Amino acid sequence: MTKQFLLIIICIVLLLSSCKLEYSYFYLTSLDGSKNKTLTIQDSIMKFTFLPEPNGIWFEIENLSDENIFLLWDGSYFVDPTGNSSKALNMDILTTENKIVSKENFESIIPKQGTFRRFTASSKDISYYQKIDRTIYMVSPNFTIQNTSYEEKYIPNAYWTNSTTIPYGSKGDLKIKHGMEMNRLMNSLKLNNNLGLGFTFRKGGKTIERDFKIKIDKVIVTRKPGRTEGNIQSNNCVDTLTVFR
Repeated sequence: MTKQFLLIIICIVLLLSSCKLEYSYFYLTSLDGSKNKTLTIQDSIMKFTFLPEPNGIWFEIENLSDENIFLLWDGSYFVDPTGNSSKALNMDILTTENKIVSKENFESIIPKQGTFRRFTASSKDISYYQKIDRTIYMVSPNFTIQNTSYEEKYIPNAYWTNSTTIPYGSKGDLKIKHGMEMNRLMNSLKLNNNLGLGFTFRKGGKTIERDFKIKIDKVIVTRKPGRTEGNIQSNNCVDTLTVFR
């Protein structure tokens, strides 16, 4: 009887521990002030397109003029969703293997009628890791050669949540936990919706400054119940949270 009772307790613990609610988040954004909720804007000199990611921003700058334009990284900044600003990270510096001229670290050329595409993030918020691979080659049964390759990589830390896992115990508890998670996410987004970029350019003998604010309009939340939810609907469910500015 005792062994059977323990077996029942173990089964209950395993059942409850495997009940979980998995969320995936997809952020819909637009440039602040854009009429059609787009991430593209242009003037007579340049066209800008942005693609925010959870840990930075992809951007494309198209030079519409007949003169080369230089992006000055020292005068460009990145604003994370909390509103904290720092120098915009020039990823070209981190991926350059050989010694490069100092000027190239701080200026990027956008050729006339040309396009410049890059990823940037906060220069203060990156993680670093190193990787060493060793490969052993056997030339003969008595002779081997070891080849070693070394890699350094910098990864910007995420400021938006990609996914969350919430444990629950029953169908009623599932509804409560889901409501709590949606309220937490909504309140967090309202306080952290200040993503932005600022660029400084040189064109001829003149300096040009452009500032952009990117706002979250909506968040699509995909929720997938755990595999032991019993009679709870097991199909993927989608909630859409509208962020009021």
